[in-house]
Amino acid sequence: MRRFVCLVVVVFILSACSNQPNIELVEATVDISETTTVGYFPNEGESFNPNILSYKFVLANRGNESIGSIKEGIEVTLQPSDKLQRLSEEILGFNLFDDQGKNLIAAKTGEPILLPNQKGEFILDFILIELISNHEIKNASPEFLKVLRKNALDATIVVSSKGNEVARFKLSDQQ
Repeated sequence: MRRFVCLVVVVFILSACSNQPNIELVEATVDISETTTVGYFPNEGESFNPNILSYKFVLANRGNESIGSIKEGIEVTLQPSDKLQRLSEEILGFNLFDDQGKNLIAAKTGEPILLPNQKGEFILDFILIELISNHEIKNASPEFLKVLRKNALDATIVVSSKGNEVARFKLSDQQ
């Protein structure tokens, strides 16, 4: 009888552990490109196409249960390293990745639910502009874009479901 109770306890513990989300980062890419539509009019009569910093992630649910829901979908956020944050502040004049910078997210797309053994694509696009005096803006310089491209994967993505963090991945490990 004692063995039976121990066996039931072990099976219960193992089944509880298997219900934990098991997410894998399959692919992570970053790209900088110019938009194809005019987004801003910094001065009367002037327009330009701002550059976009685009992060693309492919996540796979390797667990036995669905992750996310229609009501509270999967949330993917980017946490820059201190170096990447400083670069943004020094060159753009603000932290692209904090609350102020979140106003410059051009697009945020992804799957609300990942079923078991399903992959899903998630994209975060940021508008790259420089703040200059008198609240004017301009395109980020080619030199900055080069430095940013070199350091863009120096960040961590955080995956949350239903308000709880379920995974975290260092993008620099994906190079």
